[in-house]
Amino acid sequence: MPMAVAGDALDRSLLNPLGTQAYISPKHHFQMTRRFLMLSVLAAFAGAVSAQSAPFYFYQAEEAINRSQLKLMISAVMDVDPQADVFHSDDMTIIQVKAASNLPAETYREALVNAGVRLRAGMLSPEQVHAANAVEAPPIFIATGDAAGDLARYQQAVQAWNANHPDNQLSPTPVHLR
Repeated sequence: MPMAVAGDALDRSLLNPLGTQAYISPKHHFQMTRRFLMLSVLAAFAGAVSAQSAPFYFYQAEEAINRSQLKLMISAVMDVDPQADVFHSDDMTIIQVKAASNLPAETYREALVNAGVRLRAGMLSPEQVHAANAVEAPPIFIATGDAAGDLARYQQAVQAWNANHPDNQLSPTPVHLR
């Protein structure tokens, strides 16, 4: 480590706790700067990726879909977006599509209609699905991306249903988790 020669002005800001002058070589300075820039780029990229979470689209069917319609419906959605997931409510009237691409919601609607599902006009928001569920209807499991919160909300709704309907008891475990 270079030492200060007599007559040199000693910069007090470069002294470490031991009282000796700190020295960072240009090579180490470049490496530290490069690491900082790489971490900054990585943090920006991670933020951008997390901001692009998959959208959920909710559709209301005119009537309960049957198992053969469900198969056709899933196939039609997969033809449009192979990575999409399709879910349905326990009463088979609410269809949820978890899009894996940036396709508009109307594209998924067209695929569902082409599969023979009669849909009501417009789309449902998660709040509307919850509000529709508040009317004397069996609880509906709604996946919003928060698995623990979704399960807790569903189990609470099932407990309330079971308390009010002793003759029509439901399982607190959603169909897709059985």
